[in-house]
Parts: sequence; structure tokens; C-alpha cells
Amino acid sequence: MKRIYLVRHAKADSYDQSVADVDRPLVASGREDARAMAEYLLSNNILAERIISSPALRAFSTAQIFALAGLFKEGDIVLEPALYDSTAQDYFRILCEQDDSISSLFIFGHNPSISELMSSLSKGRELELSTCNVALLEFSVDSWETIEHRSGRNLGILSPSIIKAL
Repeated sequence: MKRIYLVRHAKADSYDQSVADVDRPLVASGREDARAMAEYLLSNNILAERIISSPALRAFSTAQIFALAGLFKEGDIVLEPALYDSTAQDYFRILCEQDDSISSLFIFGHNPSISELMSSLSKGRELELSTCNVALLEFSVDSWETIEHRSGRNLGILSPSIIKAL
């Protein structure tokens, strides 16, 4: 059994030409949403053995906030350049390359690729992840490289607005 937690980065500053896109920081509400999401995941024992993040500041900062909440150690975050300015196929390739000794994985990334990956992996209709949403997918396989499109069971999508209302 393999589990994937796809995390779209929290809300970032709007694009400003004076700041490179890769360096866009999180806004205050984005940091608050990431903290709330991380605390919810931790309180529900939703943990992973491997953490992979885009190197873009907004994705990495989201992963760092999850780490500070205690979901994992900041030093456990693996920066993967192929998750920035990439396609869903790039995300899928990275997923399939994971060591089979790992059974659960967080991936922090960007739209549209992360939403396209979630939709291509899960059974059912296509959905789009909003900022700081977490999609939970489960696969009845023993090897990451045997994951196929439309083979994942969608365990749900968590959003900051829903968890804050709980």
C-alpha cells in the first residue's frame, strides 16, 4: 500500500515583476492556513516518511511550516527542482522513482501540475487544488513504479477553510 499527500503551496504574494516568480513569499493568510493545515494533519496522525518540495520559496516555505508544526523535521525536506515550472508528467516520474521501502509521501508543489497529477491518478472526476489544499491518495501496490493513472483511491481533499470550521 502506498499513500501520497499532494500539497499545493499556501497563498503567496501576487506576481510582482520586481521579484522573480521562484522567490514569491507566502502572505500572512497563507502562513496561517499552512499552520492550521499542518496542525490538523498532525492531530489526525497523517504523517509521511518522505517529503519532497519544489524549490520555489512559496512551496518550500509551506513545507517548512508543516515541519515546524511537528509533521517532520525541516532537514527531511528534499528539494526537487523538477517540481517547479514543470508538468504533471514530471511529477508522475518523480513519484514513480521513489524507493519502495517508503510507503507514504508528501509532495509540495504548484498548479496546474499538482492538480493535473491528482486528477490523473485518482478515480473519478477532475478536481483542482486551491492554495494549501491537501489531496490524500492511496494505491494498492507495493512498488511506486507500478502506480498507474486512474488507479488511486481518493481519500479526500482537505482545505484550510474546512479544517478551521471544525
